[in-house]
This record gives sequence, C-alpha cells and structure tokens, in this order.
Amino acid sequence: MYKDYHFKNIGQFSAVAGSLGYNSQYCNGHFKLSKDGEESKLSFDQIRGLAKVDDKLADISMERLSLLFDRNAASSDFDKYREELKGVNITVHKWDSLKEGKDGFTIIDHEHKVCYTGKELYDYANKNGFLLDGSGSKLEPGEYSQLMDVNGTPTKFYRGKNGKISAIQKREELIIPDTLLGKTLLKQQKEALLKGELILIKSNKGNDIYLQIDKEVNAVIVKGAKEINIPQQIGLHYLTDIEKTLLANGKQTPPVLLYDDMTKTGFTAELALTPDKKGIEFRNAKLRPEVHLDKLISRSKLQSGFSPGIEIPDKKKVENSPTTPEILQEKKEVKADLQQKAMEPALEKREMSMLEERLIKAIKTEDYKTVNEIAQSGYKPSEAVRKEIGELEMPDLKKEGVKRLLGIEDPQAVKATVKMEKEQQKVPEKGNVKDAVLKGVNQLFQM
Repeated sequence: MYKDYHFKNIGQFSAVAGSLGYNSQYCNGHFKLSKDGEESKLSFDQIRGLAKVDDKLADISMERLSLLFDRNAASSDFDKYREELKGVNITVHKWDSLKEGKDGFTIIDHEHKVCYTGKELYDYANKNGFLLDGSGSKLEPGEYSQLMDVNGTPTKFYRGKNGKISAIQKREELIIPDTLLGKTLLKQQKEALLKGELILIKSNKGNDIYLQIDKEVNAVIVKGAKEINIPQQIGLHYLTDIEKTLLANGKQTPPVLLYDDMTKTGFTAELALTPDKKGIEFRNAKLRPEVHLDKLISRSKLQSGFSPGIEIPDKKKVENSPTTPEILQEKKEVKADLQQKAMEPALEKREMSMLEERLIKAIKTEDYKTVNEIAQSGYKPSEAVRKEIGELEMPDLKKEGVKRLLGIEDPQAVKATVKMEKEQQKVPEKGNVKDAVLKGVNQLFQM
C-alpha cells in the first residue's frame, strides 16, 4: 500500500503509486488512483499529509544499493539496467521532463519502503567512498581505485582526505606541469618522475606531498606522507627529505644515528620500509656506546631546523632528567635568534629552494654527509648558491672540496687542491685526478 512508503513530495508519491501497479490520472487538483477495480481520489493536500521522511531508513537503503548499483550500466543502457534492478526490489522511475543523469530519476526501495532521488544516492556514495561499480567497491580516504571503464573511458577514482571522490580519466599524452600545487618542479624532479620514481615537495603549510606518474592514466598523481607511511621522525632522528624520498621509492637509507632506550646509548642503522610497507625496519644496526642522549638531543635540534609542526624532543620523555626546562629554554632562544636573522634584508633577497637552504646550512655547520647526499641526488647548484658558497668564510681547502662534491668546475682550483692534498695528505700520484680530489675531500671531512 502506498501509505506505507516514505516519500517527500507529490512527484515521489506518483512514482511510488506507479511502481505498486496503480494507474493514476490527474484531474482538477486531484489524483485518481485505480487498481484491481478499486478507485480512490486524493487531493494534493491529502498527499502532502501522507508524506514522511526517515533519514536513517534512507541511509540504510542507500548503503544497500551502493553495494550493488552500477553507474556505468545505468549510463550506458538505462532501460535495460532498470529492469535488472527490479530483481532486487528496486524500482527506478525516470522523469522524461528532467535532464538525463543522476537528477533525472527517482529510486524506490520496496524492501525498506523508502524513495529518494538519484542525486541523493550519488551524493551518499561519494561521501562514503562507494564507487558504484556494481561490485560494492569502497575507497578509504587517500586511496586510489583500480583502473575502471567508465562509458568507454579508462578512469581511476581517488578519495581525498575530505572523503570526496574525484575521477581521473586517462590522458592521451603525458604532460608534467612546470608548477604543481603552487610549487615549481625542477628539471631533476621531472626526470625522476619520468623514471617512475616518487618525488617529494612541500605544501604551503610545510606538509610532505609525494608525486608520481600513474602510467595507467598517464598523469601525475598526488600522495600524502600518511598514504605511503613515511614518518617525520624516528625517535630523536628527523628524517631528511632525501631519506624520505629513498624510503618512498622502496630503498634503504644510509646509516642514521638513533637512540636505544635499553642501553641508554646511540646506535646506527639503515632504515627501510617493512615488506608490507606499513612501518619502518632497521637494518645493519650497530651500537655506538660513545654517543649519549645529550649529544643526540643537540643533533636533533640541528636536524629539525625548528620546522612548523615539529617539536624538539623532550629529554624527560626519554630519560627522567631535571635539565628539560633548560633544553626547552635553549630551544626558544635559538628559535628567536633564527627568526630575527630571517628578517635581515640579505636573507630576504635570496631566492633559494628549501633544498638549497638546507645545503647552505649543511656547509655552514660542516655537515658534509648531508652535502654529499644532496650532491648524489643529482642536484645542480644555481648561480645564487654558487655565489653564496664562494662568499662563505671557511678554509679554502674545504670550500674547494665542497665545490668538487657539487660538481662546480674550477680547473685552477682542482690543480691547487690536488697539489695541497699531495703535500698534506699524500694523495696517490697516479689515477684519475677527480677521484684523487674526492678521496682527499672524504678524508678531510671524515665521511
């Protein structure tokens, strides 16, 4: 009986009555209904009085339908698919006067005696991650679907952190934009993408964002750090961008210095993603009993660079110590000093990327391991950085060594460096000059 159904308006009432086998005829503001020889007459006001809504019941129905509804079949052959749905007690009423698509039909669920629009079904599915692919597929936030055929077009769906689903259709030609999410992509980054690697960029809020090319849709797609399980820090060690990129690409990092709470000392280990890519595992761990907590906390402060959203490790959380207030006070003082320096005109004129800023910082603090990592990543210093390095106050030998690591060619400097190395560090007379210089530099920097 139509009186048992939940509907919102006269149009839906008409659809319900028709689905139950009633013949309806509009006449002078009334509906005449007839079925099996019985007739009834209802005014618009009477119909409105019968209207009722149960949002909870509608959600139960839409969840059921989301598990079996196939939007592709509905779009390609609506009438045929409508007949198939009758087998699961679903009637779809198409409104010829309305435009095609999700706004043009009403769904009636006879199992739950409720009806709603196609748009309401699509909105529910989109909000809750259902793909409406006929198989009940559902995406979690940050997840991509398998490649699907949508009206003849290869398509993937992506559910964002806000829960909404967007479609990514396959492109005929791969185009890597010069800028993405407000960030300029360097030549080296584009080359890495073309090699199938993930690259790391920073959002305007300083969050890590990973980019890669999806060959199935021939487009650059975005992934967050949580989606590929790359942490910001492990214990007292803040992961560098290079280390994050290595992990994201399934590689292990060079040895990093960590803290063993059981022995109260440091240890080194190479980091790698676990086989299920849901965590981090240590490889080739070696205890470093000469390294203690205070040194690690100082190193951690330098690594963090006081980036937004990153807290300096509290020694009290690792080892009960009365020095925690002093450590936090030192953090505030250093941070204030950094902020003051950031306002100097000379710094404001520098247009360096975050990688270049990190490089200059590593050179100033004599963190040559980081300098070497940046050089090995394929980075080529800009003119601004070359000038900056040239103006740094540091021993000539170290400065020339840094230039050699970064591939800044200076034939005269190379000759002078080789000569100095021969005299001071006994570089071999034979062999490649570049290898000799690099060997001497490595010895000098203790890398």
